[in-house]
Amino acid sequence: MAKEAIIYSYNKHINGFAAMLQEEKASEIASSALIEWKLSLDNQSQASLSSWTTRASPCTWEGIFCDESNSSVTSIHVANFGLKGTLHSLNFSCFPKLQILNISKNRFSGTIPHQIANLSTLSELVMTYNSFNGSIPKEIGELRSLKRLLLYENRLSGTIPPTVRMLVNIVEIDLAQNSISGTIPSIRNLTNLQHLGLTDNSFYGPIPPYIGDLVSFNAIEIDLNAFSGSIPENIGNLTKLNSLVFSGNMISGSIPSSIGNLVNLTTLDLSRNNLSGFVPSTFGNLTKLNRFSLFSNNLWGRLPPAMNNFTNFENLQLGNNSFIGPLPQQISIR
Repeated sequence: MAKEAIIYSYNKHINGFAAMLQEEKASEIASSALIEWKLSLDNQSQASLSSWTTRASPCTWEGIFCDESNSSVTSIHVANFGLKGTLHSLNFSCFPKLQILNISKNRFSGTIPHQIANLSTLSELVMTYNSFNGSIPKEIGELRSLKRLLLYENRLSGTIPPTVRMLVNIVEIDLAQNSISGTIPSIRNLTNLQHLGLTDNSFYGPIPPYIGDLVSFNAIEIDLNAFSGSIPENIGNLTKLNSLVFSGNMISGSIPSSIGNLVNLTTLDLSRNNLSGFVPSTFGNLTKLNRFSLFSNNLWGRLPPAMNNFTNFENLQLGNNSFIGPLPQQISIR
């Protein structure tokens, strides 16, 4: 028994030593990759990353965060560092445990490398307020752990790759203010999706008819595009919605009465479309509204009487329609 105990203790010591060496190796690999990326950036950027030096562990560098053992980089958070360059010298395969990549509010340009698929544990990809161009790589669909994909305020073009359907854990997609075009690819299996932001792009085609099946939604903002067709009746299934913004498109037909089911709405903007008919009486249920705009459509008739009692209005616009009858005092006719 004593001999077995000695062997067990020896093996445990050897395994612990091997694990320590492995952790040190992982830290060295990450350090080398980050230093190489730093050196690819302009001089001012390198000065902003002065703490990134081989004299210290990367886990002590500004903008770098590691796991509890201080061996694996789990977060690269360099938002608003004034960095200028590209991502092409960043070896993504050196970060097998990276969960967050946040490089927003910098001056990055170039394309998003397809090697980003190597970040298999990534849960947040935040690249907003930069100058990235080209298309969203199809390899983005390989990031199966991704929960937040934020690429707004760039110069991206092309279409949304159909591989986004594989992001089954995604909670938020925001691609606003780019030059992305095409139709919305199939996202019907993204049942965890809560926020879809496509504002100010060049999307077209119908609003997906299965939109009402994605009941986790709390915000859909697809304004300033060229979407057409009618608003699906099943949108009334999205009872968690607090923001529904469809303005500045070419949506036609009548407003579905089922929108009255969305009792948690605080923002409803259907302005600058080709909607016709009257405002459904069910809108009297939307007592939480504080931003409500139907401006510049082909609507007519009276507002539901219950809306006269709404007290939360901060921004109401009904102008450029053919409404009749009295209007609540808070309403702007702009």
